[in-house]
Amino acid sequence: MKPAYILGNIIDWLKRRSKVTLTAAGLILVVLIGAVDRLTPAEMLFVNFYLVIILFVTWFAGRRAGVFIAVVSGITWLVVNLLQATPGWRPFIPYWNALSGLVVFLGVVFLLSTVKALASKMIRAIAAGPANTTALPVDSLSERQLEILRLLGHGHPTTKIAADLKLSVKTVEGYIARVKEKLGLATANELLQYAIKFNKAVGD
Repeated sequence: MKPAYILGNIIDWLKRRSKVTLTAAGLILVVLIGAVDRLTPAEMLFVNFYLVIILFVTWFAGRRAGVFIAVVSGITWLVVNLLQATPGWRPFIPYWNALSGLVVFLGVVFLLSTVKALASKMIRAIAAGPANTTALPVDSLSERQLEILRLLGHGHPTTKIAADLKLSVKTVEGYIARVKEKLGLATANELLQYAIKFNKAVGD
């Protein structure tokens, strides 16, 4: 089995997780990294590990979740520095380090979320075709609606979409009705054809 195929399946699986689940997973990982950081010498920096978690949560759960994990990472870093009490450090050093790290973490969150938003906009423009780049119906879809459109294009029935996204069938049906309205589609078959073309256009 090709690594690219495995990676694609993992990413697809992560996209189907709820934002709460992904944020909770990120929180647990930050706590674990903090615990390991506490047990290692102060000279060993764990900033890269915090950044990986922040990148993961921001990409899959969104900017708000990323900001939350960034703040928790900054606080964890501060607590670890205070507990280690490195000899020779001035009292303000742990606070300065944590604040500096937090600024970097938040910068990464806002940069990555902006890049993702721009990439999503470009994908929508490609999906709509060059003739409609000035007014794209798909641009009006939310991330959740776009996700449901993609799953419909993969042939997933409403019940499976509801199970994958941990939503009720009625909620998913409401999303689908809203998507049809925004795209100006009258029937479920028109929506299915649109979803299939959308997935082909974005290479999904």
